[in-house]
Amino acid sequence: MATIYDVARRAGVSPATVSRVLNGAAASEAKAEAVRRAAEELSYTPNRAARTLRTQSAEVISLIIPDIENPYFTEMARGVEDVASEAGYSVVLCNSDAEVEKEATYLRIAVAEHMSGVILAATNEHPDLGVVRGAGRPVVAVDRATADDIDRVLMPNHEAGLSATAHLLKDYSRVAYIGGPEHVQTARERAEGWREAHRRRGSEAPADLLRFDSFLVDGGRRVMEELLGLPEPPDAVVAGNNLIG
Repeated sequence: MATIYDVARRAGVSPATVSRVLNGAAASEAKAEAVRRAAEELSYTPNRAARTLRTQSAEVISLIIPDIENPYFTEMARGVEDVASEAGYSVVLCNSDAEVEKEATYLRIAVAEHMSGVILAATNEHPDLGVVRGAGRPVVAVDRATADDIDRVLMPNHEAGLSATAHLLKDYSRVAYIGGPEHVQTARERAEGWREAHRRRGSEAPADLLRFDSFLVDGGRRVMEELLGLPEPPDAVVAGNNLIG
């Protein structure tokens, strides 16, 4: 098996130059090309374990999501993996099952395994990020904001709830909202958009038409049965996500 020293001899450069080139650091184009060609000819693969010991950071990102069976998070995971792969990183997928303790365990594992960073769809607004931030690992919140001052990539949930409800109110008068768990920020923000759409039409949203349950099919079915059993059932429904509907 070829070593970094074999590549250096073949390329006519120092082992340090080989390391810089293969780690993406600056080097002259001629030296970089010589190193890449030598590495290819020798079928050289850098030792990731040794690199992790040296840099204290593995080229691995932890993606922590509530439920991979939700197509929304499945698509998200695929996108994260595609972009990470292009940058030379691998992704470890972790399902928190919307459980605070399980999420905290995965955050600790990310630090213990020297992962380069964490992408987190948090269970609530106060995830335990102390161990990750204390280790200097970057964290990005996706889908759900956190109380911590970290980078985030979010959906405009309030606007989505507002737009969907306003569209239905053009033709229907009793528009209900079925959301996920009330402690989940996205569910609350979409519900607030539902309320705002009613207010813009000069009325308060009917309290009996608001339901929080789960973001799953069973939850949607359960609360829909409740709504249809009302003395005055809804004539239209805003579903909080793609599974409820």
